[in-house]
Amino acid sequence: MQNICTTPVPNIFFDKHLSKLKLAELKMFLVINRQTLGWKDIYSQDKTKRKEKDWISASQLQKKTGSSRRALSDATKVLVKRNLIKVLNTNGSVLRSPGRRRGEFRLVYMLSPTCGKAVEKRVKKPTKKQKFAQEISKKVTALVQNMHITN
Repeated sequence: MQNICTTPVPNIFFDKHLSKLKLAELKMFLVINRQTLGWKDIYSQDKTKRKEKDWISASQLQKKTGSSRRALSDATKVLVKRNLIKVLNTNGSVLRSPGRRRGEFRLVYMLSPTCGKAVEKRVKKPTKKQKFAQEISKKVTALVQNMHITN
């Protein structure tokens, strides 16, 4: 069942980044998430595909987040540094630094591709010693369970 009127948020955001963000950074990320993944891409052949990027003006960001331009500038710097978002110009060039973003007429925002990837814990294969210890532990447990205690 697909939930209508909802916006998906990547799990890695909650699992890895949420606790480290300040309020303005959180609000900005959520607005960018809403403006991209929260909309269907009407130009795509696949009508269920979500938007990947969106031009968002500074005044829109201010209105939607309730944050000052300075706070949004600082938030952008942090979100780019943490690789949560990418900022592009209208030609599609990535603008990594505040200096490159300054003076650009339109800034296009998108979630970083790594933001949507799941956090998976690597399960290491047990070493020979660990396997041996596990086997001994199982055997000892089985023996103890089969023992009858008498007076």
